[in-house]
Amino acid sequence: MKTKEDIMEKSSNSTGQVHWHSLPVDEIYRRLDTSPEGLTDKSAEERSLKYGWNKLPEKSGVNPVMKFLKHFDNLLIYILLIAAVITALMGNWLVTGVIFGVELINAVIGYIQENKAERAIRGISNMLP
Repeated sequence: MKTKEDIMEKSSNSTGQVHWHSLPVDEIYRRLDTSPEGLTDKSAEERSLKYGWNKLPEKSGVNPVMKFLKHFDNLLIYILLIAAVITALMGNWLVTGVIFGVELINAVIGYIQENKAERAIRGISNMLP
């Protein structure tokens, strides 16, 4: 039969990280200083003062121009830009224009999708209590 000490040893690794899934429920309640009924109002208030609110951090606003230019920061985009410069030096303006056009359209689409995703995430986080 396993003793409580055996269970405690198996519940932690060499770095001291707790394997919560291997602990008995009573031990988890004891370690977290709680009960099946949950935290008392006083305990919840003390923990929120000590650890902060259980809330995702809000992302600071990024300059829209920098957000757009970030879509050009990619190895494949650099290769295409070099190819565009080479075709321009060769005098092939049609291919140069097509390459720059494709890069610009790609950046615009990426920028629009990123903004839509950020709005969706804000909407979801506003629905959470």
